[in-house]
Amino acid sequence: MIFIWIANTIAFVYGMMSVIAGIVQFNKKEIPRWSALGFVLAGLILPISALYIVKIPNLIFVIIVCLLVLHILAIINGFYLHGKLNIRHHIFRFTLSMLMILFYIL
Repeated sequence: MIFIWIANTIAFVYGMMSVIAGIVQFNKKEIPRWSALGFVLAGLILPISALYIVKIPNLIFVIIVCLLVLHILAIINGFYLHGKLNIRHHIFRFTLSMLMILFYIL
């Protein structure tokens, strides 16, 4: 049960940080609006799914899709904002996502 709690905490923090980043970028207009809205939407769905994963275990697939969407959008946004891929940033995101998924599976 502790692993679920840790994974839910990561999902909540990751989701809320994504929502905040999406809203800020939507207002700054430095990335396409669809990308900012995608960040907000995936960031909202992630912690909501995490809340119900104990009752509905198949929500792991929704969480995985949200994480994939966030990764893809982060890559796209990186090119719009910086013109390049920040490898360290994406390795960190990937590691955090894999830990979260692993904790849900345990």
